[in-house]
Amino acid sequence: METLIETAAQEGTCGIKVTRLEPGRYTVALDESVPFGETHEDIAA
Repeated sequence: METLIETAAQEGTCGIKVTRLEPGRYTVALDESVPFGETHEDIAA
């Protein structure tokens, strides 16, 4: 997660999206739909 935060800060164009796949399993990625400086959480359907 720290690496993504550093990359997002350097680029300044996107935020971080955390998606819960199932209990205890998540993906974390840079996402241009998330405003810079924010982290959004989502649950996979």
